Order: sequence, then structure tokens, then C-alpha cells
Amino acid sequence: MPLFLITGHSGTGKSTLAAELSRRGFRAIDADIDQTLTEWRCLKTKKAIPTPERPVDVSKHGIFWNEEIMEEWLRSPKPRFICGISGNVEMYLPRFKKIFVLEASEATTRRRLLSRTGNSFGQDAREWKGIVAARKKWNPWYAHRHTVLNAESPVDDLAEQIIETLPALARFDAYSRLAKAVPREFAFLIAHVATTVAEPALCLT
Repeated sequence: MPLFLITGHSGTGKSTLAAELSRRGFRAIDADIDQTLTEWRCLKTKKAIPTPERPVDVSKHGIFWNEEIMEEWLRSPKPRFICGISGNVEMYLPRFKKIFVLEASEATTRRRLLSRTGNSFGQDAREWKGIVAARKKWNPWYAHRHTVLNAESPVDDLAEQIIETLPALARFDAYSRLAKAVPREFAFLIAHVATTVAEPALCLT
């Protein structure tokens, strides 16, 4: 079933976009904070390690996706958006139906990292230095191979851009929002239309 990747470096808004897509009724996973999927690993040995002390030395440690869990998700009959980035993301790229890359300027990224709560990664100067180095390495690679989105746009605009590129998702989204706006007695009928007119594999079940 369709699996879509929304990726980008820290501070580009992956978590915010995952929340917005979830609000619209889609299965969107914030992989950066999903404790069942992500784990810290030593970059030299590639073995899992306990969460390193802050600030994290990103030249020695990195976030990776657990291969066993990712394989379960890739085999799942339920379509979903995976929003995140990892040290082994490259090995999974061919298995996503579509990939969206969020990009923002260094100034915007830095401002977001310093102001966000709940996740302080990147606020320390040493962690920020690692993020900047990773941006220079990965951004050109992504830009030539996938759909790049301006992460400085409002989150609802970004969600619309993604949905508009996927016709079945766009139809489902429209029906879903309409169902929430009409009287309850008509909502079931609209939901039924959504699951028959829109591609069934992309609708909630």
C-alpha cells in the first residue's frame, strides 16, 4: 500500500506537518519522536546505544530507524505518511511511493530550533554545528531527486500542496472535511462516498 515520506533536517517542520495531516484524518507518523521506530546508534559501529548525554556529539552518534519496525510498516496494508529523517533513510527511499523534502533557510531553521519546546535538540551550538554540516551534505542530493517544498510556508499550505499532488488523497480530504461540517445525519452518507469515490486504499478503515 502507498507509503509516503516527508523528510528534512531538524527545524524544517516535520512534526508540525505530521500533526496537521493527522488532524485532517490521515495516518501520519512523527518518526523523529516515535520511540518504537527511532534509536540512537554509534556512527562507527552502527550499534544501538542508550540516549547520549546532551549536547549530542553528532559526529559520533546519530538517529536511525529500527529496521524490523520499519519493515513492519512497509508491509502494512494501511497507507501512511512517515515524517522524519534518519541515518539509514537512504536504504528505504526506493520503497516510498512519493517523497517530499522540506527545506528552510538556516536563519529560519535556527530560529525554530531555539523557540521550540519538548525537543531541545539543535539548540546547543555544538549540535547546531552538526546540523549545518548535514544540511550542506544532504540538501543538494535531495533537491535533485524528490519534490522539494518551501518549509517556510504556513503548515496548512504545505499540507494542501502535498494532498494536491495525490488526487485520491485530495478527494478523501475534501470529503472528510465536508463530513465534519454537515449535520450528523448526512455525515455517514458523505463518508460512504469518500470511501467509494476516493481510492479505497487511501481512506481510513
